[in-house]
Amino acid sequence: MPDYVGIFKLIATTRWWVTLGVLLAVGWAIPFVIADRGTKLFYNFSYSGMIGDLCLLIVICIGITMLQRGEALPIWFSGGVTQILWLIICIGMGAYLGSADTPWPIESPADRYHNMITVPVFMFLLPLMILAIKHGGDEVEWPTVWVLVLVWAALGVYDGATNRLNQPKRLSRMFGVVLVDGKYENPHLHD
Repeated sequence: MPDYVGIFKLIATTRWWVTLGVLLAVGWAIPFVIADRGTKLFYNFSYSGMIGDLCLLIVICIGITMLQRGEALPIWFSGGVTQILWLIICIGMGAYLGSADTPWPIESPADRYHNMITVPVFMFLLPLMILAIKHGGDEVEWPTVWVLVLVWAALGVYDGATNRLNQPKRLSRMFGVVLVDGKYENPHLHD
């Protein structure tokens, strides 16, 4: 096995299902619990956020396969300095998304968690794993990555076109509920 460093070493030496379990917890389980405890409604209504994120998770799993096979990786993206710089950028993006006006609302605790934690984790891992797949993937793995990323992107475009990305507005439009102090309420029930 090559002398991986940083996240590449961690992923290469950890059982794949442990990495998968951590990513499922970070991306789906924790936001679900936060939403249930806070807003009392399921966290995500966007296709890109559910189906698309599963596509991205599969891409990461394919990258795990490259590392566990011991594929040689160029130092320009697998070295420690590159990973630290990329990690700082991803953490900065999470801080920005958690505090700025974005197309993705940060009104509910689950949305804030998603923007500040889930997005940076996937943003950190995906490009690194895609580069690992590009350098070590076979004739099935590399095209599969393209298909999965394109499915995620297409679902994101669809979600944007159908107003599924702003969940509070969608819930208000469809069901008449509004977000008040971090909880969804139906103002019509009080009439």
